[in-house]
Amino acid sequence: MIKRRRFTQVVIFAAILIFGAWWQEAGAQSGYDPKLVKAAQAEGGLVIYGAMRRNQLSELATLFQKKFGIKVQWTRKSTGGVTRMVEAERLAKILRWDVVGVGDESVIRRWMNEGVLASYFPANARFLPEKYQSKKGYLKNVYINLYVIAYNKTKVSPEEVPKNWKDLLHPRWKGRMSMVHPRTATAGRIFLALGQDRYG
Repeated sequence: MIKRRRFTQVVIFAAILIFGAWWQEAGAQSGYDPKLVKAAQAEGGLVIYGAMRRNQLSELATLFQKKFGIKVQWTRKSTGGVTRMVEAERLAKILRWDVVGVGDESVIRRWMNEGVLASYFPANARFLPEKYQSKKGYLKNVYINLYVIAYNKTKVSPEEVPKNWKDLLHPRWKGRMSMVHPRTATAGRIFLALGQDRYG
């Protein structure tokens, strides 16, 4: 039987993950359940696996630890790396993590359907635009990524510069493009899905 992770710490940290820099203002307006905080403090520590940038994860962990006095241990890897860590622990039937964050929604939905995750609705989620709120309480948006086309000015003439994603289908780009691997990075999977969905 899989060991369930501590839920009280997950509940408190989720609100901070959602809001990043806004968390102090939002938390002050909505408040935290003192009983929940006390129970989390008694559990002693919080383990996070995340795919966000190291400096962001470090800052959030520091803020959380300062606010609640709960020691935070965090590990930063790509979405693929985090997924492999979670799956390895599932096979061992001992889940070490309290909070997990990945950039691939399909991974979260699979874990949700397989009963790996706990649903949670933080009180200050109302500060988020409605389109970014999860009706089932499993997906929490932390930030939005922008994907762009970058090119080498010494290799690509002004006339050749792609104006949109479809331009990348031109034969001139065969063997001249590079991107992150779809198996290890969400951006790669998004790029492939975009090409298949829009251009077949």
